[in-house]
Amino acid sequence: MTNLWGIFAPILDLQPQLRPVSPTPREQDNKGTCGLYIRVGSSSFQSGGTKHDIAGVIYYPQMNSSTLRMDIAVIKVYPDFELGESVMPVPLQSQDDEVAPGTLAYSLGWGSNNGNTASSDFLMRGDYHILDTNEGMLSSYEEQNILAARNNHQIECVGDKGGPLVANGVLIGVITFNSCPTGPMPAMFLKVSLFSDWMKSIMESYSGNKTFKICSRVS
Repeated sequence: MTNLWGIFAPILDLQPQLRPVSPTPREQDNKGTCGLYIRVGSSSFQSGGTKHDIAGVIYYPQMNSSTLRMDIAVIKVYPDFELGESVMPVPLQSQDDEVAPGTLAYSLGWGSNNGNTASSDFLMRGDYHILDTNEGMLSSYEEQNILAARNNHQIECVGDKGGPLVANGVLIGVITFNSCPTGPMPAMFLKVSLFSDWMKSIMESYSGNKTFKICSRVS
């Protein structure tokens, strides 16, 4: 992504990555705030790095708010991210590229370890290998949209939704289910490659001084 933009899935349930804050009035620039912020450049939930208000949200047009299918969105931040050693963009996977089964990947999140405890105060990492769709036990509909991955010791859980799945330095997935898989169920991530061209077009069309209708669907 870039110094203006971020990508995430949990628009509808305000995940822990987005902490409520008191809205800060903006004079003249009309950027406003959603009453939420993102902290970057720190592995601590409560401190360090820099905080950035959410200035606007663009939902994927086919997102289903009832089933949370295609639940992906692009957000614009204010002020811009200051890129450096601790804040760097991650490249998007190219449109329609596939990830080979067995590929090693990692995810990051602030979520619970078991679904019964509070979110973590420190950023955590889970290492995965990508599964073949047959191993993932997915429906034919889900196979088109979901990357299934497995790790015998670490899982994505409540509070991780919207977090990244990265392989070979490229963003390939976004945690899409706000649950803790048990038994044979794998972890599931929304395929970024289905949305890469859309996200790039959004970043291009909303660049510069174009403003948003704050905290609502933008077409």
